[in-house]
Amino acid sequence: YALVITDLRMPKASGMRLLREIKERELACAVVIVTGHGSVREAVEAMRLGAYDFLTKPVDPHQLVLLVDRILRE
Repeated sequence: YALVITDLRMPKASGMRLLREIKERELACAVVIVTGHGSVREAVEAMRLGAYDFLTKPVDPHQLVLLVDRILRE
């Protein structure tokens, strides 16, 4: 996959854990984390770990389409 869009908090998983796993396995895909419960600290941590972007809900669909387009062009 070229892109993974994941929620930060999920019932049985963590978007941050998924991001770490992707980076540890050196998978060549961009990761966008979406959350309704995020903090600045979590956003900074996600970006430090290599997330392409960190979005807060509600996500503007138009902005998401533009972001996906930009990621896929790179």
